[in-house]
Amino acid sequence: MTLAGAEAGAALGMLAGPVGATLGGLTGAIIGALIGGSTGCAAGVALGETVDTHVLDNYHCLDCNHTFGRSKASA
Repeated sequence: MTLAGAEAGAALGMLAGPVGATLGGLTGAIIGALIGGSTGCAAGVALGETVDTHVLDNYHCLDCNHTFGRSKASA
């Protein structure tokens, strides 16, 4: 994502010459990194919620200290 943003920025910056290509490439790389980071964050949150809901033992018995997850029948 970052490389694609840098290439697009450099191509647009070529209209302003070598300095424009450099600044456009840098700006494109930064924007591409931000978009890639936010996309990865959203995917991580969705995966984390799925693992938390379906894999981990989320419930705790206060009487016997047993931890357990939801059974498939109660889902």
